[in-house]
Amino acid sequence: YTAGYQWALHGNASSTNAPQAWCVATGSGILIADIDTGVDFGHPDLRGKLVAGAAFVSGNAQPAPDQTPDGTGQAAVMDDYGHGTMTTGIMVADTNNGYGMAAEAPDAKALVMKVFSNKGGSNGYSAYDSDVAAAIYWSVQHGARVVNLSLGPVIPSILPGVTGDPIPAAVQWASQSGAAVAIASGNGAFDSGVTLPGQGASYANLEPYALVVGAMGHSGNLASYSQTGNVYAPGGDGGGGDPSSDILSTYPTYTPSNPGLSGNVANAPFALYDGTSFATPYAAGTLALLMSHGMTAQQARDQVLATSRSVGGRPVLDAARALGGSCPAASGGGSGGGTSAGGGGCCPSASSSAASQAQPAAKPAAGPSPSSRPTGSPSPAAAPAADAPGAKPATVRTQAVEGAPRGLVVGLVALGAVCLLGALGWFTRERFFTDR
Repeated sequence: YTAGYQWALHGNASSTNAPQAWCVATGSGILIADIDTGVDFGHPDLRGKLVAGAAFVSGNAQPAPDQTPDGTGQAAVMDDYGHGTMTTGIMVADTNNGYGMAAEAPDAKALVMKVFSNKGGSNGYSAYDSDVAAAIYWSVQHGARVVNLSLGPVIPSILPGVTGDPIPAAVQWASQSGAAVAIASGNGAFDSGVTLPGQGASYANLEPYALVVGAMGHSGNLASYSQTGNVYAPGGDGGGGDPSSDILSTYPTYTPSNPGLSGNVANAPFALYDGTSFATPYAAGTLALLMSHGMTAQQARDQVLATSRSVGGRPVLDAARALGGSCPAASGGGSGGGTSAGGGGCCPSASSSAASQAQPAAKPAAGPSPSSRPTGSPSPAAAPAADAPGAKPATVRTQAVEGAPRGLVVGLVALGAVCLLGALGWFTRERFFTDR
């Protein structure tokens, strides 16, 4: 895919500039735990990049170390939804192979952890807080140096810290155990400018231990849905399916069993979507680059924050500045280094991109219009039907509202909705995807 599809890596106001860091480090030797829906182990752009981990999906796990998973091995963590395959691809997809896409940390590998499953009924695809916490403990105990959490609460929380959420304690433990953590700030902003207190507010106490990642649009604007983070990364803001403003990543090569997804079109195992779900893996990948260069988890986190560049007054992730890299277009990267027009350099030339230059079999069609604002699952490239209204009734999330009235009415309605959903959230204790 060409530069226009992979603007998150290079060439735009909110790009990570990772290709200019690959002369310094490529993530070699670092295992990143992706705690999500699992991964498609048959994906052609993820071959040799995956380590089968464990599944925690029953809700029976206790938030303490030494947990027994519901299953281990490849079969247990196979992706039957698509979201995890996308987040993993952003971090570790095979790079400089003349096919598909490039990854933020091209020589790192992913430890695949599955916490999301189809619970049926109104819960749909969701994850229990206790399972997420247990997966954090298990993954760090089994060699993960970086942990990616592209998930958020079922509803925004107006009372941070009072719901018994075990995830913050697990994140703090992981950090103190030598792992670096990136967690999505969450989605929950009204287009009218009203931002509901959500995961970004709830997890403010995690900032000494983790990167809480907000999302930026391609032009350097704050993504309309993004909650507050202590760093921001490309998350897209195109409304689903726009290659110039959404995030491209790997997508399952088979048709998942979930009826909310319709599989792939034109045999293109890639998808375009947006959300803090997809901003967070860029931060996790950069942490892997820094740790492969010899930094501790705390040093890597501090370096990301210290070297972020200001875009629109917000600290935006800059891998090149974090690594001190600014390599010439002809210099060599690692075995998974980036591609130039000639396919061998670690940095793009003026006429090329950080992305692999293979063209897509078919240009992904535009997804649903921004006014539809679907939530809960990734949108397959060229498959807008996957996000048709009603396709995912089970995933409950605060949506961006087009044309909402401003002023006191919006404030009162928003407050009432959050209070009601907060009460429901107290009983559900579940996590949902932080895509849109």
